[in-house]
Amino acid sequence: MDKVVARKLRPWEGRKLRCMKQQLTNAVNCRHARIILLSRSGYTNSRIAEYCGCTPTWVRKVIHRFNRAGIEAICWYPCYCSRDGPRKFLADVVEQICEVALSPPKRLIGMGVWSV
Repeated sequence: MDKVVARKLRPWEGRKLRCMKQQLTNAVNCRHARIILLSRSGYTNSRIAEYCGCTPTWVRKVIHRFNRAGIEAICWYPCYCSRDGPRKFLADVVEQICEVALSPPKRLIGMGVWSV
């Protein structure tokens, strides 16, 4: 079970993963980067799972995704990580979002206040 190991890192991947590991605003990317870096350091998947607060199965999934498609495959917010910047909504979608946000919640969801 602990045989899955992250592939050898390219120099730019190592730098990017170390930057991702220090992110305070995106805990998911931070955890994924830690998983890959710990795997490259020789830790077993069960030990990595203990350090990162997840299951060994999840550690293996992250490592497999990284080995198959690189850093882009383990980024949780692809819209923020892409070169194009955040996704843009078309005007009609923005209009629908505004309509829902400004309407009384009683009419749409049957409650007195909006809830997440």
